[in-house]
Amino acid sequence: LWVGIVLAVFFVSTLLLMAQCIYFSFQDRFQQRTGRQDAILRDAEHVSPQQLLDGRYVRKVGSVYVIGEEAAAGFAVGYYDEPAQEMLYRTLVEGRLPQAPGEIAVEYASLQKLRVDAAVGQPLALELKIPAGDGTFLPDTVKKTYTLVGILREQVYDRYSRTYSEHNYLQMPAALTARGEQVAPGGRPAVHRTVLLAPGVGLPAFEKYAGNELSSWHIIFTRYDVFDATPENMAALLLLVAGSLGAALILSACLGIVNAFSASLAERRQQIGMMRAVGATSRQIRQIFGREAVLMALISAPVAIGLSWLAAQGITRLTGGVITFYSVWWFLPAALLLSFAVVMGAAAAPLWRAAGVAPMQAIRETSLLRARKRLRVKPRQIFDVPALLASRHLRLYKSRQVGVGLLVALSLLIITLGWVGLRNALGITPPRFEYEISRTEYYGNAVMDRQAGARLLSEADLAQVKDLPYVGEVRSAKEVYVNLLLDKLSPYLTHSSINDYLIADERDLPSWMNPVSWRYERKMYDEMRNTLSIAQEMYSTDLTAVDDISLAAMQARVIEGRIDMQAINAGREVLLVAPEAYYVNMDVSSDGTAYGSETTTTPQKGMHYDYIYHNDMFRAGQEITLLRLLPASKTVDWMSMFPKAETLQTALRNQRTVRIGAILGPDSSAGFGSVSNRGEMATSFAGLQALGMDDMGYHSVALSLNGTPGEEARAY
Repeated sequence: LWVGIVLAVFFVSTLLLMAQCIYFSFQDRFQQRTGRQDAILRDAEHVSPQQLLDGRYVRKVGSVYVIGEEAAAGFAVGYYDEPAQEMLYRTLVEGRLPQAPGEIAVEYASLQKLRVDAAVGQPLALELKIPAGDGTFLPDTVKKTYTLVGILREQVYDRYSRTYSEHNYLQMPAALTARGEQVAPGGRPAVHRTVLLAPGVGLPAFEKYAGNELSSWHIIFTRYDVFDATPENMAALLLLVAGSLGAALILSACLGIVNAFSASLAERRQQIGMMRAVGATSRQIRQIFGREAVLMALISAPVAIGLSWLAAQGITRLTGGVITFYSVWWFLPAALLLSFAVVMGAAAAPLWRAAGVAPMQAIRETSLLRARKRLRVKPRQIFDVPALLASRHLRLYKSRQVGVGLLVALSLLIITLGWVGLRNALGITPPRFEYEISRTEYYGNAVMDRQAGARLLSEADLAQVKDLPYVGEVRSAKEVYVNLLLDKLSPYLTHSSINDYLIADERDLPSWMNPVSWRYERKMYDEMRNTLSIAQEMYSTDLTAVDDISLAAMQARVIEGRIDMQAINAGREVLLVAPEAYYVNMDVSSDGTAYGSETTTTPQKGMHYDYIYHNDMFRAGQEITLLRLLPASKTVDWMSMFPKAETLQTALRNQRTVRIGAILGPDSSAGFGSVSNRGEMATSFAGLQALGMDDMGYHSVALSLNGTPGEEARAY
């Protein structure tokens, strides 16, 4: 009995300790990447910290000040106030955080973008674009030289965000200066607020409050969630495995307690009968022998908890730093309470059975006599003594086997469910490429393409990537922003577009579209076409050039036509995405404003859909006109949906007529170089060059490795 109790307390304590270690290890790793705050309000200078605190949705507020953006590498430069610095939890690869004016600490990745060989303690020259305070920058850049005092670990904030407008400055600093560093004359810092939510406040409630009461729709949510089992956060998987195995071991220990306690009480059956004969109640019997279990648990607990402490430390060391040993103040009381609950739960069945013994039954074993009368003795020529004894025991003591059988079955069920969960988690198809470098920031407004002047990977960069150690296959892609010039636009395109202005007639507006907004945007759109002297409709989309392997892989998606590589390389044909139909369900609020939609190209049988749009726009062999507009000047207002008239009049125009070689269906794999949205097109690098549009770098590169690199090579 003592061994069973020690094992039960040991497994309970070890399970609690390992759960803490897993949770806090992954929480700390997550917070190093995103910070300790629950949410970030970007471009929120209009929301004061006191206003947030008065709203009772948050308990702590910090402020982040962006004083510039590096012109060449594009990262933000700024500083934190004290609460924000505590929340954002910046850690360093080397050096320290800035403490005096003129000092700076920069993320390692941003230093690489600068292409400078700067070390800690050396000067670092930056050319800064200065924020004007309205989402734009001052016309002139400012050159500043700082002393590099630290190299920061990178932080990523795009885990879960809400952004409803482009007219703001949304970057978080990748380079930190000392607190209070002055912005250049004429500029005004962009201000972000970091918040810790008040107890009991959920993210949806705060999002609604921020949108309705604060008019702030630029929110990044960074609260840690252990059940978000992404590749970077496998805490949920480890907790599932540890929990299922730990629960099975605890149940196994409970089996020992049940059997040992049952045997102990069975030996004292006559004592129990005598106590019942002199007036002891069932409750008193349970209390008398229950105290014995409690006393043994009290004696066993320190030993078992001490062993579990050593075991958890040993397990965490064996993980090689993946899991760190943690213990919080509530571990000991929680372990004791749970251990006593487990021990008394295991002892409950034997106690209830013993307390139900009648005085005469305990003395004469009448139940055993009755059971023996029901036994039928069959003559046998060969006697298997162990089998006969086991069979006799099962017949005489049927009720005693039920609890043990249930516990065994439950243990097997828990282990099975844990294994199924582990198998499913490990069965997720791993990404084909170990690394992918991509440009994901906003490329331009409704019709202009600014990627030719963007900071993309060059041919020299690609060659350098291919020369890296361990690099096997390298895939690459380029993306061009073009306009399809079409005689008409059907709902197949217009009702799938975020650009409401493409609908030509107000009577065709879906019920959830805002007619006031549509009238303004349609007017601007018509003026833009008049400036460009274009009578046709302009549907803005992407033309993506991919390598030959990625292009050949699209063969599986062809639903009409064929892939003619010769015609594609010559710039005569392109591939265009146009599923046969798509199905839409709208979620509409009580005031008639749409707040969500669900779109699919594979409808479920028996499901009702609000809108069904069939492809009546594109066919294989059809000729289409592509128009690419490049700004003649770098000083373009990219935050405006429609360019100004002078920008359109001076824009460089490249207009080509091509044929649709093949119609592509939806992309189920969404792999590298994917073109997936309606109206998007694919071509080869040679085809892009033949079209005269190959004047930019690569916007995406993916690498597969042919070996296992060490830590230094992986970081590089």
